[in-house]
Amino acid sequence: MGLALALRGQLPSVAELPPELESWLYLGDGAATRIELERAIAGRLERIATAGSLQRHADALKRPYIDEIGSLSVLNDSPRWWASELAAKSPYTRLFERLCALAVACELLDSGLDDCLVVCATPALLAEVESAAAAAGIETLRAHGSPAPAAAKPPRRDLLAGRVTGSVGPRLPLPLVTRAIRAKPWIQGSLESSPGFRRRVLESLGATHEPLAGPGTALLLTWLDGRNVTSDGAYVDPHLGWLPEALRGRGYRLAFLPRLLRTTGFADLAQRLLGTGERFLFPELLLDEAAVRHCDESARRFTPVVPNETNVSGVPLARLAREQVEDHRTAQGQNLVYEPLVEQLARAGVQPEIIVHTFEGHAWEQVLAGAVHRHLPGTRVVGCDNLNLTRFALSRFPAAAELGLRPLPDRIVTNGPIPSEALVAEGVPQGMVVAGCAIRHPRLFEPGEGAPPDAPEQPVVLVATDASFDRSVELVVKAVEAFAADETWKLVVKCHPLIAAPAVEAFVRDVTGREGIYVDRPFRELLPSASVLLYTYSSVCYEALAAGVPPVFVQAETDLDLDQLDPFPDLRWTARTAAELQAALRAIRELAPAERAAWQERAREAVRRTLAPVTPECVEAFLP
Repeated sequence: MGLALALRGQLPSVAELPPELESWLYLGDGAATRIELERAIAGRLERIATAGSLQRHADALKRPYIDEIGSLSVLNDSPRWWASELAAKSPYTRLFERLCALAVACELLDSGLDDCLVVCATPALLAEVESAAAAAGIETLRAHGSPAPAAAKPPRRDLLAGRVTGSVGPRLPLPLVTRAIRAKPWIQGSLESSPGFRRRVLESLGATHEPLAGPGTALLLTWLDGRNVTSDGAYVDPHLGWLPEALRGRGYRLAFLPRLLRTTGFADLAQRLLGTGERFLFPELLLDEAAVRHCDESARRFTPVVPNETNVSGVPLARLAREQVEDHRTAQGQNLVYEPLVEQLARAGVQPEIIVHTFEGHAWEQVLAGAVHRHLPGTRVVGCDNLNLTRFALSRFPAAAELGLRPLPDRIVTNGPIPSEALVAEGVPQGMVVAGCAIRHPRLFEPGEGAPPDAPEQPVVLVATDASFDRSVELVVKAVEAFAADETWKLVVKCHPLIAAPAVEAFVRDVTGREGIYVDRPFRELLPSASVLLYTYSSVCYEALAAGVPPVFVQAETDLDLDQLDPFPDLRWTARTAAELQAALRAIRELAPAERAAWQERAREAVRRTLAPVTPECVEAFLP
């Protein structure tokens, strides 16, 4: 019969699928939907495995993709272009992953794929698969179903909250708003996302923006949530770590430009932050709502030049690229806000010697760098590399054609020699990169750190998720399938601070029936008792190496593998299935003492080269 094509969010029921189908192919985004579909289709259709093919195409298409985006950068060079997620090449927005999925589909079509349900992530991907099938002489039909629940109409109370946020709420007296939140907590998140409401809260707390200019001044861009204030009211920075203290030690006056990682509890968090005695320049006090609206409107009007023939090694890109621009216009508008924000900083007398921000190559960073170069010509932008060593962190890698066009920091300071070498190897100009030290990980080099863990009576499998719900549930489901029934191992799950652990737990319980394995203690407290670490897209693997805990990278079934230990493949084990996980842990347990000692020495050396020890001299890398 050919192919039945369906969108991930609009699948027909299993009973409605054509009876001729024999297999299914998942070209969707994210593991959670794939896992749910696999349960629904189990026994009816067999899924075509794509993991190996996807990774192979990703390796082959990586540099051609970067260069093709570079060609588009030459055609579209402008602040609005650099604010777009298309220009940034971020792996989080999945454009490259969809391109690789299309390459997988084209390869299967060339080999005669037939009688198959093909589940596509987006309409553009479905249309490209349809076109490729037609070119291969394979018939297709579209299998339509009801929209997924996520696309359903919002509940009435959420619509009401939106109206309150957009009109009445920001103008009500704050005591009245506080009482309304207490009476109806469901309006809190919507209301507190309003810049106007936040501005009024900050003004009521006495927050101001004082000048900060001249030599010996630094503005630090950082991300804030409850972790930034200790129980005794002191300020800590999980993202910049030791750096603020080191800059003060050199006589620098500091201010923080914060971006909050949560919306609910804004007033309480702002009050706690101001109580630390640190100096914060809240963007909500510097920007009026007209400037924010202008950025949103500018993003909505943006139409980049993407020629119809745009492709990556013969894989069509144009339709996927245009779709991505449409899907991420809201983010583009938010990124554009950094232009008027920097302009307002200059007008307010904030013209520091250096501006430091975490560097991952995101679109907002590009807007920031360009705006600083335009409005604060005496200020140097320093990007603090965020330890992202997977070979598919494409936003960190410029195309050759972009050099001189793409707004980049004046300097990128890495955590050590290995990250510096990786950036230069991927096209970042050598004169821009300086090897620094592990500003977020000084404790790795404290006395007693790095000693091999004592063997517990029951060895512990520590499962550390990253900040993605999909990768988290795939990781935990596989761990449960591998070890839940094996009393040899004790399974402990630690969710990333930005992941809702109850949501992960509920999903996994529904799929596996297992619960009671989740903990809410800091990762550093759990690692010493671990016998092995299971991880995905996370830098905790380096902490495991430093602690002498063998790490196992759990590979994905249908997504790109983003492994932070790509530079050291011989130091970690890999597994994709439950059976492979079991085999990996058996291999680790069967290491002879001499083999384990040799591995630990290689692991310590890799950590030293990647996360250089913190010394007082390290701060020099950030200074002019």
